[in-house]
Amino acid sequence: MKSTEERSRSKENLPETAALVESVLFASGEALDKGHISSGLEISESELDGAVAYLKKKYEKADSGLTIVETDSTLKLYSKEKNHAVIRKILALDKRKGLTRAGAEVLAIIAYNGPVTRIEIDQIRGVSSAGALQRLIDQGLVREAGRKEVVGLPFLYETTPLFLDLAGVKSLEELPSFDSFAKAFS
Repeated sequence: MKSTEERSRSKENLPETAALVESVLFASGEALDKGHISSGLEISESELDGAVAYLKKKYEKADSGLTIVETDSTLKLYSKEKNHAVIRKILALDKRKGLTRAGAEVLAIIAYNGPVTRIEIDQIRGVSSAGALQRLIDQGLVREAGRKEVVGLPFLYETTPLFLDLAGVKSLEELPSFDSFAKAFS
């Protein structure tokens, strides 16, 4: 059990601890395990919980553009949903970096059928997808997800957390129906 002095010191350090947690979440850009954050910052789980509560209260204010999404085991810093349209506009990929029709097709196949092999993608599309697949990997939208247990052990591909962020969903289950997705790119 913490002494009165230790509890007092924890409260005094709360803004500093919260600032460290905020910096770590911002720098990572992805969900981080709470245990890793606690051990890395050399703080207890309750101190981490206090820092997160402090940040959530800070972010509830109208003049803050950030929020923390917390699961049982992870934390992630997000922009507030009300700002997403402006963020997308400013950070929109220029035409050279945007998705080609082939890229959109490959991404849809992986999102709705993944994990899948390149050969399976090629069979669905009827043409080679090697170039489009490599571009999606380079853009961080798709990644290798192991190997399929068949002759040749081909790589399996799946979407990344970046794809989920850009799609505005937390999981693939939240994606619109395939028909809606296909219409958006036709």
